[in-house]
Amino acid sequence: MPNPAPVQLTLADVREHVSRDVNLPPIQRSHIRSSIKRLGELLGTDLAILPAELGELRERIATVHPAQVGLSRNRLRSIRADLMLALERVGVPVLRTSRTQLSPPWRTLYDALPSVRLKIRLSRFFRFCVQQGLDPDDVDDTTSESFRTALVRFSLVPNPRVVHRDFCQGWNRAANTVAGWPQRQLTESHVSDRNRSLLWESVPASFKDDADRCLAWLGGDTQYRDTPPRIILQPASRKRMRHHFGALLMGLAKRGYDLEKFRSLSDLLTPEYVKEALRHRLDQRDGTPAQYERSIAYTVQRIARDWVRVDEHCLDELRRIGHQLGPQHQGLTDKNRAALRQFASDHNIRLILELPDRLMRDAVRKDRGDVRAAVTAQKAVAIELLLSAPMYIGNLVRLNLDTHLRRTNGLFEVAIGGDDVRIRRVSCFALSHHASGLLNTYLGQFHARLVRGQISWLFPGASGAHKAENTLSAQIRETVYERTGLRLTPHQFRHLAAKIILDAEHDAYEVVRQLLGHKRYSTTETLYRSMDMDNALRHYDRLLTSPSDTSTLD
Repeated sequence: MPNPAPVQLTLADVREHVSRDVNLPPIQRSHIRSSIKRLGELLGTDLAILPAELGELRERIATVHPAQVGLSRNRLRSIRADLMLALERVGVPVLRTSRTQLSPPWRTLYDALPSVRLKIRLSRFFRFCVQQGLDPDDVDDTTSESFRTALVRFSLVPNPRVVHRDFCQGWNRAANTVAGWPQRQLTESHVSDRNRSLLWESVPASFKDDADRCLAWLGGDTQYRDTPPRIILQPASRKRMRHHFGALLMGLAKRGYDLEKFRSLSDLLTPEYVKEALRHRLDQRDGTPAQYERSIAYTVQRIARDWVRVDEHCLDELRRIGHQLGPQHQGLTDKNRAALRQFASDHNIRLILELPDRLMRDAVRKDRGDVRAAVTAQKAVAIELLLSAPMYIGNLVRLNLDTHLRRTNGLFEVAIGGDDVRIRRVSCFALSHHASGLLNTYLGQFHARLVRGQISWLFPGASGAHKAENTLSAQIRETVYERTGLRLTPHQFRHLAAKIILDAEHDAYEVVRQLLGHKRYSTTETLYRSMDMDNALRHYDRLLTSPSDTSTLD
């Protein structure tokens, strides 16, 4: 990469420089000036105080989504391209690889890659190496780190750490599968510690057996204990506890502990190890505990008391650790409140409500008889069901045409509950003409392309079973953000439904309780009471800013 410009420029300086650049055609100069001015408006900042530094601009531009600012995707791409060109013209270091031709050694490796996905993951790095004058045999962790630094400091790639992680994984996969690939593995950077599946392979089988027996007992299986648990837990709660065990193990592994020493839950759930694991998590959060850490502490106390049956002194120590993290959160978490704040504007509510229609129209318009259009239609139906019948993702993926859906006079009814995920009593949702129409289109035109064999899952997966929760959840999150710029998980659709109801009628908690399937009224009220304050503040703000209302205060 070229050396950084010695003088800190602003985008106002860059725009002025472009105005005087006689080597650019007049039309291009005008276009670039317009793009830079528009960028300042999108960021809400004066160009004179925006530094001409890609590292900082990248993070700010990444927050701009076309659907949120009324731009087309092509126009936003054009603004980004014009900015890159303008910065390059004034000597700011810029990572531009798209026009770099691959040298013969790199072209040979590129052509040997077995999939388009791997080619996409590795193409930018290959061209980066060509620019640096490197051959394939020169690649090592130093080269990888240089590439990561260039992405962070000299590009507008929205998430450079993810791009770098995907490149490392792609390189290592190719080294294991592609003949003639340089046999040097790269150290993979991890964006988060959430994927703990490999961690369970590092602990003794006796630990896994003990954890399985404990969780089975908590689900009501008394073959491992003579007495039943105090409260029988649903599968989702037991799954969350398993994640808590994994979080503790991950924290200890990061602290350098050998996981082979943990042969049972009694080895793990000691004050010493619990504190060490939680310290790791707190260090990642600048010492500020979140609700997840408090949930881990609660799980530790419960399992230590009811399964491990530690002595009272040990249990008191574990309780003290939990007290230091603060009380269990009541009501919506900060993450869920932030998600709902996106819907303070009618514009964003319209975006999410209209999304299923837009997706289905795209699927029908672009249908070439392929799976891609069918998946788009599938996502349209999944999002529409979350809006019309807000259920848990576990219920959604397990919807079966034979057992959960009934059609009468062209309208569908969805029935879930009983043995289904997290719903003990049967809940029935009568779908509207609109939702039923989307479902009819999906089943009549697209569903058969996704089915392998004689199966009746509404959302079939590649294996012949229903689609995995993580897969459908990720597709929904990514589609919602890509099309609307909103960050919303499948579970947060339930909170959105509550918000829409309570915004229309502030005390309709019983309506929300029945819709969401809560067993207790107090659960609903505790979760959503904070919305009353939000609505009161918005109403008060309208009183202060509306001339017709404030005139009575004179």
